[in-house]
Amino acid sequence: MRTTCRHLLAALLLGFALCAVSRAWCLDGARIVFGGASADGNHLYVMDPTGIRTEALTADPIEVAAGGPAWSSDGQAVAFHQFGSGAPSRIYRMDADGGGRARISDGPADYRPSWAPGDGAIAFDSGGEGLDRQGI
Repeated sequence: MRTTCRHLLAALLLGFALCAVSRAWCLDGARIVFGGASADGNHLYVMDPTGIRTEALTADPIEVAAGGPAWSSDGQAVAFHQFGSGAPSRIYRMDADGGGRARISDGPADYRPSWAPGDGAIAFDSGGEGLDRQGI
């Protein structure tokens, strides 16, 4: 009985941890999103699971670094934070094709976006006040 309870508790903790982590790996299993820098600036990139095919998701360079990207559960959008060069870290939402980029937070230190089940909202860590509560 004790072993069963421990296994159940371990499974529940793992489930909670997975729900709270940003999803860089799309649920379709075919795409991984990450932030990086190239000769022309900072971009979000999409890579296949083999690592062979990588392409910039953002056509234009992002002004400052991008990090913590997370796919929506339907794979149609990505949330991420922009940071660096003395600029505040803010949360952005962007369509999966790289279009429709929009800032959705206005705090001085917003990080690690994570989509709510059903993709109706984005949760994130914030180190300040001034959130834009209009939603996504």
